[in-house]
Amino acid sequence: RMAGSGKVARYILMASNPIKDILARMVDAGRIEFPSDVSAAMGKHMKAERRITERNSKTGEEKKIWTNKNGRANHLFDCMYYQVGAALAARVFDES
Repeated sequence: RMAGSGKVARYILMASNPIKDILARMVDAGRIEFPSDVSAAMGKHMKAERRITERNSKTGEEKKIWTNKNGRANHLFDCMYYQVGAALAARVFDES
């Protein structure tokens, strides 16, 4: 996309829910490990969101989404899934 200065601004679009799913699978499988002395904040942020099944009241259709209903801080979780998204875009690993 062309910026106002005439330079090209490069960017990619990422769907957050699938990347959060990949991150969760990687953590569950032990592909991402956290040291025993990780900060309490990191632990809380990584548990701030959870995957739930939501039903559409009009259609009855169910879909799985990530939610943070308590409004808890999740910035470090966001940073982790952005890193996973960047790694996928750079083809550092393949998550099929």
